[in-house]
Amino acid sequence: MVVVMGCNGGGVSGGEGKVDLAKKNSFLESLVAIGEEFQEIFVGFGNMIEDAFGFTVVKSNDKKSKVGEHFKAIGDGLKTTKDKLKIY
Repeated sequence: MVVVMGCNGGGVSGGEGKVDLAKKNSFLESLVAIGEEFQEIFVGFGNMIEDAFGFTVVKSNDKKSKVGEHFKAIGDGLKTTKDKLKIY
């Protein structure tokens, strides 16, 4: 003989164990919104630092001439550093 007993853990009657999907979705949507706001703040802060210190970064929509200027400036800076190190 087999006896099966339970404590209504599945929430079959009365709804005690059920999850309110509307509340769950609202919570998840708020987490996504917080993540998006954090990303906007992080990118904005990065752009502010970039502008304040004069960092130049090649953007994906820049023309080839702009990319060339960027790498030429990097090359000139490295050459200057190399020349200064030769003195010492």
